[in-house]
Amino acid sequence: MRYTSVVGPLVLALSILAGVPLISPGAEAPIDSAPAVRLETVAIPATSANPAAAAPTAGISEAKPPTAPAPALSAEISTLTSSPQIASGEQSINTQQSSTHPRLFFTGSDLPSLRERMGRSPYSEMAQSILRQSDSLLRRPLLQMAYDPRQGRPPERINLLPAGAARARIASLAFSYVLSGEQRYADRATEEMLNIASWPAWADFNLNGMEADLSTGDISFGMALGYDWLYETLTGEQRAEVRDAIISKGLRAYLRGIADPRKHFWVNAYHNWNAVVNGSIGVAALALVGEEPAAEEALAQARGNIGRFFASVGADGGWDEGVGYWQYGMDHAVPYLMALVNVKGTDDGHFSRPGMRQTGYFPIYFTIPSGERTVSFSDNASKGPVKSPALYALASRYRDPAFVWYADSHKVSDPLGYIWRPDDLSAIEPSSLVQSKLFRDIGWATMRNRWDDPADTVYVAAKSGRLGANHSHLDLNDFVVYAYGELLVSNAGTAPYSYKTFSKERNSIYGISTRGHNSILVNEEGQAPRSRGSLAQPSQNHLIGDASEAYRDLKRFRRHLFFVDGRYLILLDDIVADKPARLSWLLHTEAALRVTGRDFTIEGEKARLYGFVSGSQDFGIEVRQGPEARRWAEQPDRFLSATTRSSVEDAVFVAVLYPTRLSEAGPVVSWRQQSDTLVVQVLSSTGIADSVTFRKTPDGWDLG
Repeated sequence: MRYTSVVGPLVLALSILAGVPLISPGAEAPIDSAPAVRLETVAIPATSANPAAAAPTAGISEAKPPTAPAPALSAEISTLTSSPQIASGEQSINTQQSSTHPRLFFTGSDLPSLRERMGRSPYSEMAQSILRQSDSLLRRPLLQMAYDPRQGRPPERINLLPAGAARARIASLAFSYVLSGEQRYADRATEEMLNIASWPAWADFNLNGMEADLSTGDISFGMALGYDWLYETLTGEQRAEVRDAIISKGLRAYLRGIADPRKHFWVNAYHNWNAVVNGSIGVAALALVGEEPAAEEALAQARGNIGRFFASVGADGGWDEGVGYWQYGMDHAVPYLMALVNVKGTDDGHFSRPGMRQTGYFPIYFTIPSGERTVSFSDNASKGPVKSPALYALASRYRDPAFVWYADSHKVSDPLGYIWRPDDLSAIEPSSLVQSKLFRDIGWATMRNRWDDPADTVYVAAKSGRLGANHSHLDLNDFVVYAYGELLVSNAGTAPYSYKTFSKERNSIYGISTRGHNSILVNEEGQAPRSRGSLAQPSQNHLIGDASEAYRDLKRFRRHLFFVDGRYLILLDDIVADKPARLSWLLHTEAALRVTGRDFTIEGEKARLYGFVSGSQDFGIEVRQGPEARRWAEQPDRFLSATTRSSVEDAVFVAVLYPTRLSEAGPVVSWRQQSDTLVVQVLSSTGIADSVTFRKTPDGWDLG
């Protein structure tokens, strides 16, 4: 590589790092008042990061006055200091303990410590958030199924809302009782549990007649929390009713599913379904071991099946389903491991996996600096950062203050987060994190110029991994650019889920197709499903994505992303076709997009991006608008398409993407190609002159 600057040499100071809260799935916004209604129906489309979204406000239910204080639950809060042990060395609860509750995430002796935390930050703020959530639930009607098979036809959309809401309601109300001792919270949690116990089944009736599915997992998880945390306040009859429902509609439904793996694909899956179903049933079984034989059988099955999920976490911690599904999976898998340690004295070796040690960094690096959303690679459409209590558990297990910093910064506030946040581990200063990180196993990477000030940060994320991954889009060599408080280069994102999303027509959806991403088309065709790319990082400011195998008519599509001095991006696309083909170079944004010749600008509310695209071939440029709504976007998708005017076999696209604040002028850009040398020159408005040289080798273009 040759890179020069009139002001001075480029200093490379980066190194590679080795490596919806519990209430969020189904979280419900607080309300102040509503008409008196007894039951509420929840029917809002699910999202990838939050498959059970907020329920609408629908009514007030009369809150019962406090009666007796909570019984004295009474050992210090477990912070997962037990060393991993395989089953032969596990310390199972003994016969006397088998009916002792709570046991899953804390024991009775932890109550003084849990309550003491309420008097200091950040636990006081976390506790108040939980109590406010529960107070709002006291004014709401009981949760109702989105669809009752006894009353009519199922809805047209997959609906996981009641399941996530069930888990969230029970967790919030039961833990509010644990913290405050106010009986009204326990009473309402009990009402919710008995209501849910009366539902005919805990499965989504649309999902091909599965005995157990994601809904079964979430509801079983929530009911297990209530049973465990409220055990002493429930009457014998109430315990039996809740326990019987967990057994018949949770554990036994799960065991029937295990017996039919062709229909219940999650049995052999690696992805989020594995974690949600097996992890949740594992938690429910751990709540009942020693009380019900089916619990031991279900736990044995869950322990065997969930290993596929943990084994699929990249050795560097990456998760190829995307950030939203990382949270969805980890918010079920990590609680399962925590409960397994507490009840059985082992984690079956899963916490010792290298990927689990590093996986907390995945959401950290793929949350855009402003925190308003995570990077929308794959079916990830969540607004806001990752608010996962699993980060506190991972921080406690691995003594990693970076995970505490991220969770604290984004105000993770729910019962499990409150329990697991390590008291003796201070958050790090974010500036100590490295600025460039490649998750090689999944082909994702980020580069940035700083951590401490989102308003002054320039950030690039790129992807070229495996298109056979669950929830993957056809998006090899895709990238996004954030600068100075705003996402300037985005992609089309994911449309609202429907059955088409998970059908053979999936790849025809605009936001999933290659056309909806910052990549290229060949003869108007995108990438082949299940193909694979790769992402390499020769230096901390240079990424190379290879999507050569993804196109029917290409021999090579290699993309260089060079992050010049942390200020702007130079792209070079090296393309060789099997036969002459028309090529289209695509760039997407939500902001205003204007083109003048081969120059273009992307202008947002806080920042502007000056763009320049050229190449070894003649092409035309046009601005187009995407055809579909996106789940997270407030603005329509616009994209620039630079298409060769004729078919070519060998092509080079060169682009300079130079972000600035709105008050700043853009650069002067020029480039020249002489034989096997290509030079890009950029002169900033402040007089900084950069010259970047690429050279052609037998294997293609590379930084010279």
